[in-house]
Amino acid sequence: MNYKTMFNQLGLKATPARILLYEFLQNKGHITAEEVLNWAKVNFPDFNRATVYNTLNNFEEVGLITKFKLPNSENFIYDTKTHDHFHFVDTNTGEIVDLEPEQVSVDVSKLKIKISEVFILGTKRR
Repeated sequence: MNYKTMFNQLGLKATPARILLYEFLQNKGHITAEEVLNWAKVNFPDFNRATVYNTLNNFEEVGLITKFKLPNSENFIYDTKTHDHFHFVDTNTGEIVDLEPEQVSVDVSKLKIKISEVFILGTKRR
């Protein structure tokens, strides 16, 4: 399925700006709105702050991306992986690595969980 068809099925107009931003996000993984804005300024000078933020909000509303904040951070990070998964954050480099649920073992059988946002902080072994 191409992006135009996908956007139309989700009720979004498939504008060139949306398509370009979505392609960029697909190649980036985890990114802040400011990083998207900086990329847009360099590659597409007609993009402005409102276009970037509105497009990110539209993508989140229809489920194309999710956003989260890391502990002790004010910036939202946008993620194109929308299925349930965890994030490992390398505290030396700031790199965020996706971890699939089967890679993490946690016994939650005696817990009643309302919301789950798990960040695993540490450093990669060298």
